[in-house]
Amino acid sequence: MNVRSYLVSMLVWPISALASPFPDNQLPGDAPELFAEGVLTLPERHEFRLFIHPDGQHILFSIFSREAKGYQILASRYDEQKWSAVEPVPFLQVGDLEPAFSPDGQWLYFTSQRPPARGTEDANLWRMPWNDGKGGEPELMPFSSQQSEWVANATTSGRLYFARFDQQDRGNIFVVEPTKDDHAKKLAAPVNTEYSDFEPFVDAAETLMLFSSNRPGGYGETDLYVSFKQGDNWQTPINLGNEINSAKGEYSPFLTNDGRYLIYSRDGDFYWLSFTALRKRLQSDNPA
Repeated sequence: MNVRSYLVSMLVWPISALASPFPDNQLPGDAPELFAEGVLTLPERHEFRLFIHPDGQHILFSIFSREAKGYQILASRYDEQKWSAVEPVPFLQVGDLEPAFSPDGQWLYFTSQRPPARGTEDANLWRMPWNDGKGGEPELMPFSSQQSEWVANATTSGRLYFARFDQQDRGNIFVVEPTKDDHAKKLAAPVNTEYSDFEPFVDAAETLMLFSSNRPGGYGETDLYVSFKQGDNWQTPINLGNEINSAKGEYSPFLTNDGRYLIYSRDGDFYWLSFTALRKRLQSDNPA
């Protein structure tokens, strides 16, 4: 199974603006529900990998556009008590996808198929300075390899987590230390397995890692898992359960900046739910 097969091409449509801290008119409960339905989540397209800037004023997310014939990063800005219509980020290009901000908000990380990537199945990780919605000169991350790198996630410590896919399209999660930014280290078991483990989201303080995997024991094509950190070690990943995971594919997890809400993609639509009670229950049921 190609674990990136969920990136399906769909049309890009504009959105209407709503006045809300999030582009949704109601906060979620403990059960998943569509996020920003009719605003960010549209039935005519496939959305994935959403990230909110630490200032809460910018939302970026990925689509695949038939019109543009490639991946795009779209953006909405919260200004004058409303969210702007979604538009492609003007200083990025077709083939850029999977945005993420540094915890201080000064860097935008993204996946790209621009050279030196070799075609549509390959990608590398890039970053550029970010200044209130304006981008600077992009730079290729120094740990880039002949394999394919996707989905960067920076933390307050300076560590950078990402997924690297091998020639068999099997993903593993890697970490780059700030003192050795040209070298990526594969995380050990039990985070990585012989199956595909990818799309990591690590909170700024590195207390938990959310990611997608097709390891056995799941509910569908790919499921969401969480690993809590104890000391310097990541603990055995826990499946988020069948209320979140389904027979379809779940991927692209993101925690809001206050840690209260989990947003993720299911088969091309954004869903969200309150994460507070779920986190407490998972930690209680699975003590280190």
